Amino acid sequence: HEFRQDQLLEIDPKDRFAWKNLSQIDLPGSFLLSCGIISMLMMFNVTSVKSLQICIVCFVLSATAFALVEKYVMTVHIIPPSAFKGVLRITALVIFFGAAAIYGMNYVLPLYFQIVHDFSQFQLGLFNSFGVFAVSFGSLIAGWYLKHDDENIGPNVIISRGIHLSIVCCMGIVTGVFLCMFAALNLKPTPDRSDLTPKVYAKLSILLLGSIISSIGYGAFLVALLILVVGLVGIKRQATVTGMNYMFRSMGQSSGVGITLGLYNHNLFNELHKYFSKKSKPDGSQILERLLSSTAFIRNGLPTEYLHKVLKIYREAVGDAMILVFLLGAAAFLLSLLLKLHSTKEEPNRREPIPSSSSSSSGV
Repeated sequence: HEFRQDQLLEIDPKDRFAWKNLSQIDLPGSFLLSCGIISMLMMFNVTSVKSLQICIVCFVLSATAFALVEKYVMTVHIIPPSAFKGVLRITALVIFFGAAAIYGMNYVLPLYFQIVHDFSQFQLGLFNSFGVFAVSFGSLIAGWYLKHDDENIGPNVIISRGIHLSIVCCMGIVTGVFLCMFAALNLKPTPDRSDLTPKVYAKLSILLLGSIISSIGYGAFLVALLILVVGLVGIKRQATVTGMNYMFRSMGQSSGVGITLGLYNHNLFNELHKYFSKKSKPDGSQILERLLSSTAFIRNGLPTEYLHKVLKIYREAVGDAMILVFLLGAAAFLLSLLLKLHSTKEEPNRREPIPSSSSSSSGV
């Protein structure tokens, strides 16, 4: 089996589209894995018990079928078993939860600014630009920290530095998310854009600071983990572990957005429905329908006696979503601590025996 996997690296380019090579691509595993992820994300976006039950059944069937196909059918796997053990397994989970936390926060915070504080499109773009530059700055810092010009330095030094940097970066992500969560839960809504005084902007700067800290941590965290897994397995095996690294990052991004927005929408709908329909407010059903169809109705049509309560409901829905984001970041941080604990059990200069796999790249 090891010999067969290694032979994939020496295929004649003229024969790369031959059936014997294309049949090695784990299309069944990729399809079933996608079905499982989609089913999991749909669980957080359904509005009825029956739909939830269908999603759970689809997820269980997809996950079971994926495990059976990978174990008994395919010889080349989208996630090679050897690439998902030890430190490599921990790094995959760290990057999954870290990416889920960052992308969940990046999708929820703009909603908070636009709805709760009536930010303009320009203000939202300006806020997001700080995060974009912070991610790039974090990557530069990580590259500078891990760079070595001394050819006599072994991979163990880079691996050790990568682990330490990953822990610090995850701590930065958790710290930044905590600041954003604290501010989102405690700052008062802004009924009108004219109420955005310098004092209010000063308080909102806590959110900007938290976003910058977490973005720097995320940018450095991506580089640190990528260098770490390549240092563990060496250059010849880097294609497989890099592909798995990117795949778990993509899964984390999609899951973070889907789960966070699913929780936000679920809590928002329940609270608005409770306030307008169950309490029998005048024209409550019509107001609820218009609120759910467009947030612009909040400041352009909503009766003023409901404005403060509605903004508070939106703020609490964002706050609940940010609590989930914080838990995702905390999971990434705790798992990063396991990198340090697990690495002490590894033998010096040990390299993980990872079989090469062309399907890992296709899974990305």
